[in-house]
Amino acid sequence: MRRLSLLLLILLLDLPRLSAQDLTVSMLADRNTAFVNEQVLLTLTVKMVQKAFSLTGDQPEVTGVEVLSMHKSESIVVENSIAYRVITRVFALFANKAATVTIPALRYQAVLPVPKDRTDGAAGNPMISAESRPLQLNIKPSLSAGTGRIWFAAESVEIVSAWSKPDDTTRAGEPVTHTLTVNVQGQHAAAIPEIQLKVDGEARLYPQAPVLVSGKSSTGLVGSRKQLTSVIAPVAGSYRFPELAIDWWDINTRQWRVSRIAAQELSFLEGLVNRSSLDSVAWLKERFRYRLSLAVMCLVTLSLIIFNLLAWHRTRQAHMSVNRVKNKVLTERRAWRLVKRSLGSTGSGESGYIRARADVIAWAQVRWPERNISRLEQLAAMDPECSKMILSLDDIAFGQRVQFDSRAFITAVKRLRASTDQPDSTMQELYPGQ
Repeated sequence: MRRLSLLLLILLLDLPRLSAQDLTVSMLADRNTAFVNEQVLLTLTVKMVQKAFSLTGDQPEVTGVEVLSMHKSESIVVENSIAYRVITRVFALFANKAATVTIPALRYQAVLPVPKDRTDGAAGNPMISAESRPLQLNIKPSLSAGTGRIWFAAESVEIVSAWSKPDDTTRAGEPVTHTLTVNVQGQHAAAIPEIQLKVDGEARLYPQAPVLVSGKSSTGLVGSRKQLTSVIAPVAGSYRFPELAIDWWDINTRQWRVSRIAAQELSFLEGLVNRSSLDSVAWLKERFRYRLSLAVMCLVTLSLIIFNLLAWHRTRQAHMSVNRVKNKVLTERRAWRLVKRSLGSTGSGESGYIRARADVIAWAQVRWPERNISRLEQLAAMDPECSKMILSLDDIAFGQRVQFDSRAFITAVKRLRASTDQPDSTMQELYPGQ
């Protein structure tokens, strides 16, 4: 009896451990020590009994580390006659600075079906949970510091060179395209160092913008950089293109390596375009720039001419208005009527204000012939209280945006007109007794 009680106690103590085996979580890194911007693959494995469902859990997140999800797979395994569902996820980690990085523990939960022979009386489905162990990574500074090398860590690097035309069909003066492709495993496409096609000779190179493509695989990040360059040879002959190489750090062998393509020679046949033709193209471009500059100068000159013509036309209208008044107005009263008529039609625009200004000056010349009035400033000086209103006609006649009230202007001029003892007409001046 005592032995049976002891066995039951052991089974009761072992129940939590057996229940915990229904769900397990583990994290494993392919290396615990890495360099800055070197790929570290993190494998997260979640194993739970097949009957469990509604699995939820954390995702790896680390400050200062870029975490990219690469691959996910599921499988069924049987252990001790129990079926388990195994979920495997692969993440690529890239640390941007040297430090000791800690990946915190990840916790997962799942739900079990309600047992048919349940006797504990609890409500709802049983829950199972598990937690992985935290993981530490030692990130070191790059090895290129102080060496002049570009730090580029990858799993593999491949350089591919191709020409758009065979060697025996390329002619001088005709463009041929060179495609340089760099394929890498375990690194971003943006991190691939730039390498440019070079040539020994006078061939002209016209590189295009590179095309960067990044992808994912079960073994980590993959990247590709494609560079297209158009080559034009001015004359026939053989042209040598020097070797192209990339220094990179092998994250598997932990050593520096060099990927390269050997120097190449390309022969250009006699073509329809020679050196003089290419020089003529440059001359045509120069002539186009000269003609463009000449056209701009002509437009500026034409604008100045039009501006001067408009100014001359405005002045001519003013003089014509003055002459019209001088020729037709014989008395001060008629001149005053013409002033009021002009001020009443100023709504016709700027030219209307110019005519009104000319009529006011003509009236003043008839009213005070001894003063030789030719400007509104002379009228304004005769009565300081009316000067601002009189000068407002000058401002609006010459394009300034000011408020002008024709009625107030007539009132001001009437006051100026009444402030003198000038006879009302030439007839009264000649015959004051009548």
